Amino acid sequence: MTEALFDALIAVNVEAMYLIIALGLLRPLGLLFGFVAFSWGLGNSTTLRASIAFAIGIPLMIANAPAASTLAADASTFELAILAPKEFALGYGLGIFASLPFLALQYAGAITDSYRGESDSGIQDPAGGSLQTYSVFYLVIGFFVFVSMGGMWQLISMLYDSFLVWPIDRLYPALTEGAGRGVLRLLDDTLKQAAIIALPLLICLMAIEFVIIVSAKLGKKFGTYDLVFLSKNFAAILCLPLIAILIQRSSVALTPDALDALPIFETLLK
Repeated sequence: MTEALFDALIAVNVEAMYLIIALGLLRPLGLLFGFVAFSWGLGNSTTLRASIAFAIGIPLMIANAPAASTLAADASTFELAILAPKEFALGYGLGIFASLPFLALQYAGAITDSYRGESDSGIQDPAGGSLQTYSVFYLVIGFFVFVSMGGMWQLISMLYDSFLVWPIDRLYPALTEGAGRGVLRLLDDTLKQAAIIALPLLICLMAIEFVIIVSAKLGKKFGTYDLVFLSKNFAAILCLPLIAILIQRSSVALTPDALDALPIFETLLK
């Protein structure tokens, strides 16, 4: 594989050589920055991301060498200048669309944590902010299911297939008429999935809180309402095994959605 890359680079001039490397590197690099699992796994390490992107991009460099050589010879300076952000943005967009099911799990955990009254600062989210206990718990299960189902390899395969949907020599996007509504519908579906995932445990916690409120009204001198926080969190702990099974099954159902990023792009682009 590397010998084929060296042969392809030697056969072109210096300008085309740099273009071949850049065009094979930037889209994988965008995916590594955009996909939420890579953000957790690789942290803020740009060097590690670049190394992985280079390894992923070697077949792309070889396959796109003729097109890159043609671009280097025929494209204007402005067209060459927009190639880099275009390629990175495409990879990043694929990563964001593939992340939507995991963001649904994260939001479901955040809803649960908020209702439980957890006020701990949690752990740092690579995307910014912080995540509490159930948000992290749901995400870990989702990532485990995704990897165990071969999702990472399918994600890389999807990245390679994206060059068939948008080749490197296609500089400008051509969006479909309903592209904006399509993106909004995806975000709406993500929030709906989060609510559906969080609903079973929320119903249980609401029922416990209702019982405690009624008990507090009937026996004010016992101060049972002071136990509402402890009772909800104790119930959440007792339900943890069942919730883990629910999230595991939800993750199995959501994993194909994470691999629908490329079909989503195909519906948004002409």
